[in-house]
Amino acid sequence: MDAIIKPWPLGTNPPLSDHVSKAPEPVSPRPSREQAEAAVRTLLAYIGVRIWEDHPLLGVGWEGSNDPYAYMPYVPDAKRRYPDESPLAFPTPTRSYGVQNVYLQALADMGIVGLVAWLAPFAAALALGLRSARREAGAIACLWLVFVLWCWTAQGFVAGIPLDALTWLAVGLAATAAAWRRTGA
Repeated sequence: MDAIIKPWPLGTNPPLSDHVSKAPEPVSPRPSREQAEAAVRTLLAYIGVRIWEDHPLLGVGWEGSNDPYAYMPYVPDAKRRYPDESPLAFPTPTRSYGVQNVYLQALADMGIVGLVAWLAPFAAALALGLRSARREAGAIACLWLVFVLWCWTAQGFVAGIPLDALTWLAVGLAATAAAWRRTGA
């Protein structure tokens, strides 16, 4: 108690016996929520890649990777590959999680043709932004597009989410930067 009340001279430390000794926190055998979520996303990405490997050109159809006919053939293989995962991590006929990565979902749902079609507007907007990158609007558009493209890695195709708005605002900014460049504004 004296150590708490009594101030210690500057530049010195109290004796080690005055330090509060704590037992180390027990290590939980359960993974953290972030680790568990990353493992589930990896598992779902594996299923998405497997769907695409069997349907590489045109995929299984729009939003098809969310349907049991598309993902259930790959679940037994995923269970063998990820044996330590909780049974709740695996999709079932009544519990669909989707691929949860827009690029893998585009491949699984629409094949390589669909992925190229989905990425084409981004490529065009990025090209517009790069041509105007010497201006602030063009540079911001390029950075914003790269950020939005990264954000889509954690999201599947879902209409009406805020990321949709950010995506199209970035495309619009790139188009505006290109128009300003052309008119000299």
